Amino acid sequence: MSPRISEQKREAQVERILEAARRCFARNGYQSTTLEEISIEAGLSKGGIYTYFATKESIFLALSRKAHAAKLDALRGTYDERDDALQRILAMWHRIIWSWESLEDQTRVSWEFWYHVSRQRDAGLLRVLEKQYDDLARLFRDALEEGIKRGELDASLDVDMVTRVFWVLTDGLVGYWLARNQRPSTAELTRVERVISRLVRRSLPAAGDTAER
Repeated sequence: MSPRISEQKREAQVERILEAARRCFARNGYQSTTLEEISIEAGLSKGGIYTYFATKESIFLALSRKAHAAKLDALRGTYDERDDALQRILAMWHRIIWSWESLEDQTRVSWEFWYHVSRQRDAGLLRVLEKQYDDLARLFRDALEEGIKRGELDASLDVDMVTRVFWVLTDGLVGYWLARNQRPSTAELTRVERVISRLVRRSLPAAGDTAER
């Protein structure tokens, strides 16, 4: 077998395991899922799983990184470089809000897993969590800083705090629906976008305005 075919087979097997794990995590939760269940779901032996992944955590992290990369790509594709800061922020919020139209199983499992990580206080896993938050927050921060640089936003804007508040809003809204085992309706998401649009406009003073309103 050529190295190229061998690599293709490896990638296919990894994807097979990840999809099986995603279904198991969604069905049973992260804590209750075992490697044996994942192997059965994937139609592989436990040894076949260990060829590619050493632990259940490593499987979840691979799933998480894949979802994270897709989310970053989606947000980066929401605006044009010619858009001003407000347009960029509102475009990213639009993409985020309407992604909640179908809260995916991966989102539910992610919350459970990261709660597990925070309880375990595993430094390596916590760094992964922090990096993912930082990557996403940086998209907002970069748009705000570029807006200040272009003279579109007031230079006194507290970029770090505004960025943090934006992400608290996303986590809070998702947590609200997950706690109730709900998926928000189209009407509810329309209301959310209307309110957040107003909050964003009021929290981003134009150059020459005062930051306090």
